Amino acid sequence: MAWLVRRSGTMANVSAPRDDAPSEPIPTTEPPSPASAVAGGHLPSALIAAVAGAAIGLLAWQSAVFTVLGVALGQLALIISWVVGTRVPGRMGALVAGAMAAAAADALTARWPGQQLGPLLAALGLVLPVLFALQLARGAPRARLLQALARTALGVLATVGMAGLIALRHEVGGPRMALAVVAASGAALLVGHLVDWVAPVWRFDAEVPRGALALVLAIAAATGVGYLILRGELEFTPARAALAGAGTGAVAALLAVAAAFVQASARVQASARPTGQVSAHASADVGSPRGGSGRAARWLASGYGTLLAIGLTVPVAYLLCLALRS
Repeated sequence: MAWLVRRSGTMANVSAPRDDAPSEPIPTTEPPSPASAVAGGHLPSALIAAVAGAAIGLLAWQSAVFTVLGVALGQLALIISWVVGTRVPGRMGALVAGAMAAAAADALTARWPGQQLGPLLAALGLVLPVLFALQLARGAPRARLLQALARTALGVLATVGMAGLIALRHEVGGPRMALAVVAASGAALLVGHLVDWVAPVWRFDAEVPRGALALVLAIAAATGVGYLILRGELEFTPARAALAGAGTGAVAALLAVAAAFVQASARVQASARPTGQVSAHASADVGSPRGGSGRAARWLASGYGTLLAIGLTVPVAYLLCLALRS
């Protein structure tokens, strides 16, 4: 009996936890706040807006062939940044759908440029069934199906919309109007991001560093660009040229604010995961400033936000220019 008591006591001493035993640290990764992550993307967004506006605008000014080239390059950058930056479920299918949408929109618009925006609707009609087919091809465990469809459809819509620049280039006064639309959009995005980087005054939301002051100054910059480019066109009076620039800049700046809310929402969802489950993959989601993956994620997020705004602005600016043209 004594032997059993001694043995149980020994086992108890072995199994009982010691208070003085050092506890192993639990590795955690704390993602940065959405506001700081978005604020860190203002300079990349401004740079992308300047480069995209200048490159696509100058190519559209040169000739119809260079317009198709500029639009195709912009679509390629938009597709890659949108799919990779937003981490769309079913990434390969989204890339295929975006490429098909860009090819169909460019080919139909270049073949029938006099049909205005009609070829863009035809391209959307052709691609939408492909979106559903690609989601069905993902296999049985289709995670986040509606989210994948919504994100892919929005990227496809912006990709197809960018092809409206090809149709605008074939209108009377098209070269100057195409240049004005892209330049005014780029100027609005550039000024908006720079102002919000310096002083996001009158914020729309506490977690999103985008303010009303930047929106007003972005519209003012686009107004000036539209006036300078279109004032020499016979179909535009100075007032209509300024109004075309203001309308284009307002649409682009508001879409950029909407893209910032999308980016902040994605970061909030990623940071809401359990702390122990936050991995390097999730850190890239929330735009961690540490490491190459965080910088790449920030540039991708900046790219898709800027190019998405330009792609969705082009069809609206197309209709606006035709309405204001005398």
